[in-house]
Amino acid sequence: MHDITLSRSVQIGELWYLTEVLWQVESELALDRPDPVHDFNKLVLGSAHHKLFVASMVPEPENLLRTLEPAAARCTGRVFLALIPHPDHWDGNTAGGVRTWQFRR
Repeated sequence: MHDITLSRSVQIGELWYLTEVLWQVESELALDRPDPVHDFNKLVLGSAHHKLFVASMVPEPENLLRTLEPAAARCTGRVFLALIPHPDHWDGNTAGGVRTWQFRR
């Protein structure tokens, strides 16, 4: 369901059972998708202690934050946003272009 899920599990007999979800990561790097809420909503469904949404850098990140805030408010756990350069712009020196936020409730 998520792009990345980090969890703890326990083995009982031959079967493995999830006991705790630690991190859930969802990403959407396409620049032509106007609706980041569609992918962000997947984090609302999860039970992870920490959730991260990774998206491409946009000209006005504050608008994206306002767009995602209503969904972030419905998430359990701590919720983060990371904006990174679009893969078309990766050149080996992109660390300065990464911005991160934590949504507050």
